[in-house]
Amino acid sequence: MKKITINGTEHPFKLTINAAKELQAEIEGKELADLDSLLVTLFYGVKGGHKASGSESPFIHWESIGDEIEMSEIESIAEVISGKKK
Repeated sequence: MKKITINGTEHPFKLTINAAKELQAEIEGKELADLDSLLVTLFYGVKGGHKASGSESPFIHWESIGDEIEMSEIESIAEVISGKKK
């Protein structure tokens, strides 16, 4: 399973079918900025990863995850999401 580091804490990342369905429902009909799209994808991927590993995500909403991410972490996170980094 992929791992994403957010503010020094490693989180499992797995964009499962159910996580993707939740993501789709969240963004349906909305226009999101690139950073919002990244946060929504990240939130549901981390949520799916925690669920798959038997733990609970500490993030309650996709906007809450943005408070934990340093701008310097965005490139690395985007690489994990896109599959360029494992």
